[in-house]
Amino acid sequence: MHFTIQDLLDYAQIKADKFRKNFRRFNIRETVEKVMSIQLKSADDKGVRLHADFSNLAEDQEESLYDDGKPSPIVYSDEQRVMQVLLSLQSNALKYTK
Repeated sequence: MHFTIQDLLDYAQIKADKFRKNFRRFNIRETVEKVMSIQLKSADDKGVRLHADFSNLAEDQEESLYDDGKPSPIVYSDEQRVMQVLLSLQSNALKYTK
């Protein structure tokens, strides 16, 4: 298993009951695209194409769920933790792809 220093620091904060969440609104589409751009070279080196399908999301945050039946891409969460999880999942997927 691959851990970053930030993962270990987060774990230590959780154990000491000092972990702080940083909840805010952010665009999940942009966050996923950032993660994919970080892993792009690794994927290219393995001959893997990264793709995310956002067809189930509205085009932007101004579109209402009621206008076209699609939810907004804006979520309220801890973007750094979401990125950590996505990077870890994507990194592991690439590591075990032959």
